[in-house]
Amino acid sequence: MANKGPAYGMSRDVQSKIEKKYDDELEDRLVEWIVAQCGSSVGRPDRGRLGFQVWLKNGIVLSQLVNSLYP
Repeated sequence: MANKGPAYGMSRDVQSKIEKKYDDELEDRLVEWIVAQCGSSVGRPDRGRLGFQVWLKNGIVLSQLVNSLYP
């Protein structure tokens, strides 16, 4: 995989728009709902977009969430 450096030009503009749309309050609400649904065993993500993405990325939390909704 290529090394990612700083974004310039259009890439920077797109990244900036993505970051502006991210809602920290919605993240908090989603984390609370997932923990309430699955239990405290799923843990909690690090604060921020990257921490939330990493928390969901490996699939363990998502699998437990789906299993809790459709046993």
